[in-house]
Amino acid sequence: MNGNGQDHNLITKLPDVGKIPPQAIDMEEAVLGAMLLESSIVDEAISILTPEMFYKEANKKIFESIIRIYKHNSVIDLLTVTNDLRDFRELESIGGPVYITGLTSKVVSAAHSVYHAIIVKTKYIQREMIRLSTELQNRAFDDTWDVGDLMEFAEKEFYTLGDTVTHKEPIKIGILLNNLADLISKREVNENSLLGVPSGISELDNITMGWQPGDLIIIASRPSMGKSALAIQFGKFAAQKNHPTLLFSLEMTDVQLGERYLTAETGQDSYDLKQGRNIDWPNMERVIEDNKTVPLWIDDSAHMTIYEFRSKVRRAKKRYNIELVICDYLNLFKGDAAKDNMSELYGSISKMFKSVAKECQVAVIALAQLNRSPDMRASSLPKLSDLRNSGEIEQDADIVIFPVRYRAIGTPVIDGRDVSDRANIDVAKNRNGRTQAIEVRVSPDCLKWGLLDETPFPENVDFTEPKKTDEQLKF
Repeated sequence: MNGNGQDHNLITKLPDVGKIPPQAIDMEEAVLGAMLLESSIVDEAISILTPEMFYKEANKKIFESIIRIYKHNSVIDLLTVTNDLRDFRELESIGGPVYITGLTSKVVSAAHSVYHAIIVKTKYIQREMIRLSTELQNRAFDDTWDVGDLMEFAEKEFYTLGDTVTHKEPIKIGILLNNLADLISKREVNENSLLGVPSGISELDNITMGWQPGDLIIIASRPSMGKSALAIQFGKFAAQKNHPTLLFSLEMTDVQLGERYLTAETGQDSYDLKQGRNIDWPNMERVIEDNKTVPLWIDDSAHMTIYEFRSKVRRAKKRYNIELVICDYLNLFKGDAAKDNMSELYGSISKMFKSVAKECQVAVIALAQLNRSPDMRASSLPKLSDLRNSGEIEQDADIVIFPVRYRAIGTPVIDGRDVSDRANIDVAKNRNGRTQAIEVRVSPDCLKWGLLDETPFPENVDFTEPKKTDEQLKF
């Protein structure tokens, strides 16, 4: 509801603009007639059409009847559809048995039924665009509507309609294997065996084979573990290796991100940079010049819906052919307001991220918060079950990574070794590969993550930390 008690979810019917709405009643009748004559057509038509796509009410009711019969695996013909409509007391309203029988006379050739169904669907999309445009215009004239709500309405409705347009056919295994062979051949002649976008940490790339197009990668931790810095480093390295990257930061401004970038690139002390002291200007100018053509784009919009996110990624894919998208962070995106609880809300966001990754063929890295469970355990190393508010995030993700700085969990010494400058990057889930934890070195300002010269910790290392006091557990 808005301030005047109006329902913000109300959608008007198709407006009367003095013109005949886009329609193809003859095509509707041809499709229905073919479905009544040829059972093989039913599967094809149902995969393309839904009842609301029919302009004529009688045709809509007949298609609904066919779907009801289809669900019961019964025979679909003139008699069964007639009886079903009679049972639902809709037979007379559609013109009786005569109208149903007349549909079959409209069929010239069942072979063209798919083409006819696509035309019916196209006309429906045109009508929906007219309806939604009129509704948006009406709301824009109403001052009680917030502009942000209007934008969210437009993004959600039009891109939901856009999903209707997509109709991807399955691919035959022989064609798929032939395409795969071509891809493998390209890998064979490529000196770089990495299949996806590189992270810049070679041991991590050996586990993931790079960030793959279509994958959703979750980087999750408790606060102060450095996940934002790690994600920025991934994005910076990918872009500098000429993999176009788009970074969404709902938490930091573009200036703050720029400062972090310069600090990492110049080696300048971050506090000196913030205060404008002891600046090595020749080095600074060199870094700026070197990064003028780096394909990295930053969007620091403070509030973003999942529909706006999809829109921006689609545009960036078309304009810049981006390969990597980084989202900092998942919990700050605005999901589907219709969801009743936080688990469903964050689940809707992660599903949209995964959907965009597949649709645009980009790798999406999304940062996420963990719940407080790691702070309550003797060992602060996280588990997949610690993902905050939603097991759906774990389910949707192809890769889940937990970065843990030992200093941040109060474990500066392990087996007598000083590990205050070390961190554990745990690949806890990898849908298409192995899971493994690697040890890395982290700079004091947490902006640089890199491999150690020595051998990483063995898998059975004891990470147990001193038991937390009651005061520490209050957080």
